[in-house]
Amino acid sequence: MLSNTTKMIWVISMKFINKTKLLKGVNCMWHRYVFKTKAINDYRPLIFNPKYPWWCSGEGDGYVTIVAYLPVGENIYKYWDDAYHVHSKKVDKIEFTDRFPKPNYFIEDDANTIVKNIRRIDDLGRIVITKDIRKYLGINEGDKLEVDVDTSIGKIIISRLSDEEQDDW
Repeated sequence: MLSNTTKMIWVISMKFINKTKLLKGVNCMWHRYVFKTKAINDYRPLIFNPKYPWWCSGEGDGYVTIVAYLPVGENIYKYWDDAYHVHSKKVDKIEFTDRFPKPNYFIEDDANTIVKNIRRIDDLGRIVITKDIRKYLGINEGDKLEVDVDTSIGKIIISRLSDEEQDDW
């Protein structure tokens, strides 16, 4: 279980799906991408701070080569819109090496676990967060949650406030 003081985020897709299922503790399938970009001065992903690992593998005449891992279903062009000569391979896990070390920002346990809960919205616009997910994320009855909408990716982001923020509200 995650610490109560850690701000926990999960994403609920803004789509109506007519079935319910819960997958917890299932390993993600990843795409390992190798591609080139002409952004030699600033080749960072467009979405920053990234939550998935990536590295500059080398530089050539007017381009850099990037190695990046993204979950299956994520679009590489959302992160690097100028990517070309894109090669990808599905892998079960992310391999870290001396050449491609684990980045400090990357939380492997969270990134390798899918917690997916597909729910119907009731006639009052409510969504039930199941007991399993509340327990896994350390959400208790009466906790305050922050709801954000990211219209650029069509997602609702629900975050549990930290213990300090719980007291402030």
